[in-house]
Amino acid sequence: MALEEQGYKYKICKGVEYVQNKEKKVLDLLRDVRASVALLRPDVENQRLDDILEVVEKGEWILQKKVNPEKPAVELNYNIDLSEAKQLIDDYRKNSEGGCQSCKNLRRFSKNMETYKYCKIGEDESSVLNPSVSNLSSKIEKFYKEGCGEDKEVKIKRKLKELLEGQN
Repeated sequence: MALEEQGYKYKICKGVEYVQNKEKKVLDLLRDVRASVALLRPDVENQRLDDILEVVEKGEWILQKKVNPEKPAVELNYNIDLSEAKQLIDDYRKNSEGGCQSCKNLRRFSKNMETYKYCKIGEDESSVLNPSVSNLSSKIEKFYKEGCGEDKEVKIKRKLKELLEGQN
């Protein structure tokens, strides 16, 4: 029995692409990925959105060993590139669960072709202009990955896990 692989690249549909509400956009995206893959494998249509999210975050979905009815002696694998969908999910996660990059208080400015970052709470541009250190203020340097907690004001309120609760 021969094995064939059919590659597909998932493209975000215009209906999802133009949604302004970030939470609705993620939910619509996951539903669209599920519906698109269900065209190849109808059993996918009943999968939960958190399962779809898990696959999207991997960046590809390999559907294995479907028999092609036109060539019954050939097993057909579908390799679906989900990199475009993954990027949208990564952006959502960064803006809802990240450290300083997800906070509305993060400020940037440019000087001499360099970009500097500081926190608008308790800092200003002068907090960064020490060329011997880095392009980050001391507060941003300390909390960039985890966030400070006390003053953090996230750009997107609900994390992905919270967003998917009760959804299907």
